[in-house]
Amino acid sequence: MLSNSFSFAQSDTVPAPAGSYLKYYRTPLDYGSSCTDVTISAAIQDVTYSGAHDVFIPPGICSLSNPIAPSRNHYRLFGVPGESILQSATPLPFMLHSYDQNVALEDLVFDANNNVSGAALMLETGTTFSIRNVVVKNGPVFAKGIMVYNSSGTVRDSEVSGFGYQVYVDSTTQVFLTNNYVHDNIAPSGGLGGNGIFVTHSSVADSPTVVSGNVLLNQNSTTPKGGGNSGIDGNGIGIYQANGVVVQGNRITNPAYSCIRSNSANNVIIDGNQCINAGESGGISEFTAVNNLWSNNSFQNAGESCLVLTNINDNGKGHIATGNQISGCGGNGIYAEALGVISGNMIQNASPGITAGVSWPGSGMLVVKGNNVTFSSTGGTGINLPTGPGNVLVEGNLITNAAQPITAVPPGVQIFNQTLPYANLGSANNGSFVYCQDCRIQPTCAGGGSGAFAKRLAGSWQCQ
Repeated sequence: MLSNSFSFAQSDTVPAPAGSYLKYYRTPLDYGSSCTDVTISAAIQDVTYSGAHDVFIPPGICSLSNPIAPSRNHYRLFGVPGESILQSATPLPFMLHSYDQNVALEDLVFDANNNVSGAALMLETGTTFSIRNVVVKNGPVFAKGIMVYNSSGTVRDSEVSGFGYQVYVDSTTQVFLTNNYVHDNIAPSGGLGGNGIFVTHSSVADSPTVVSGNVLLNQNSTTPKGGGNSGIDGNGIGIYQANGVVVQGNRITNPAYSCIRSNSANNVIIDGNQCINAGESGGISEFTAVNNLWSNNSFQNAGESCLVLTNINDNGKGHIATGNQISGCGGNGIYAEALGVISGNMIQNASPGITAGVSWPGSGMLVVKGNNVTFSSTGGTGINLPTGPGNVLVEGNLITNAAQPITAVPPGVQIFNQTLPYANLGSANNGSFVYCQDCRIQPTCAGGGSGAFAKRLAGSWQCQ
C-alpha cells in the first residue's frame, strides 16, 4: 500500500496533497529503496495498468544499468528541472520505445556519462512522443543523443551536448524539433559523425519534419576541412535524402562545415535562419537536391562561399535564393549552377558577389535580378558570368564599388539595365540592352567615349 508522502531523499519528505493525489502519480521509490531502471520500469507498468499515467522521478541520481523499455502507452515520465538525473552505468541506451503511443518525457536530465552506445534516447518504429525541457549530455562520439526512427512527435525546449550526431531523425511521419539548444558535439577522427541536427533517409523519401527556433553551436567534423570530407558531417543542420523538410528561424554558429546542408533532398524550405562563422559554405544545396528555397536568411563570415546551389552534373537544380542577407564570405556570396532564381539578395564584401552558371552541360537557365551587391571599398567582382552556361537572364542588379561590376558577357546571356565597360559587353544574346560606361555614341559600339546606351542586334552591339 502506498504511503501518504513521497520520500525523495533522506532529509526531504514532501507531503501528498489532500484527496486522490496518489491515484495519478507514482515514483520509483514506491517500488524499491532507490531509483533504478528496475523501479522506474515498475512504476511505468503500474501507472499504465491503473490509469494513473504519471511517473515522477525524484531529485538526485537514478543509476541505470539497463534500458527502460516498458512497451506501454499513455504515460509521462517527469522530474524536477536540472535535479532529476538519469545516469548511465552501462553502455546501453537509457530508453527504448517501439510502437509506444503518447509517451512524454519532461524536465529530466539524461547523463550518458560517456558510456552510451547507439543512442541515449531511442524512439523507434511507430512511437508517438513528446520530449520537453530535457537535457541529454556527456555522450560519446559513437552514439547519438536523441534518435527518432519512423516515429512521430516533438522535441522542444531541450538541450543536447556531446555525442556525434546529437539529434538524428529518420522518419516519414511528422517530427517537430523546436526551440532546442544543441551544442559542442564530439567528433574526432574515426567517430560516427558531427551534426547538430540530422534529418535523413536510407533512400530519397518525404520527411514532414520541421526544424525551427533552435540554437546550434560548435558542430565539429570527423575530418578537418580540406581533408577529403564530402560534407556529410560537421554541419549545424544536415538534411540527406529527406524531402520536404522545413528549416526556419534557427541560429547556427561555428559549424566545421555548413550551417545548413541539403544533400540530395528535394523541396526543402530554408527560411529566416542566421548562420555565423561557418567553416566552409554557409548554406548549400548539393548533389541531386532539386527545388530548394533559400529565403530571408542571414549568412555572416563563411570560410568559403556563403550560399552554394549545385551540382548540375548530378542533376541538382531548381533552387531559389531570395531576400538573403550575406556578408564577409571567403568566396562567392551566392554561387548557382542551373535552373534557378537569384533575386532580391543583399550581398556585402563577397567576391564574386554572384556567380551564375558553370561550364557543365545543362548549366544555365538562371535568373539574376534585383540584387544589391556592394563593397565597402573599391575591389572585387559583382557578378561573374562563366563561359559555357546558356539561357541566363541578368537584369537590374545594383552593384557598388566593384572593381569589375560584371565579367565579360558570354553567349547565352540576356542582360538588361546594367552598367558595364565596353571591354565586358561580350557576346550577349540579341535584344540585350545596357549602359556602356565608356562607349562612344556611334552605329557600332567602341570604347574611348564618355558613355552610351548599347543594344545587341544581329550579333553586334550598337550605340546610337
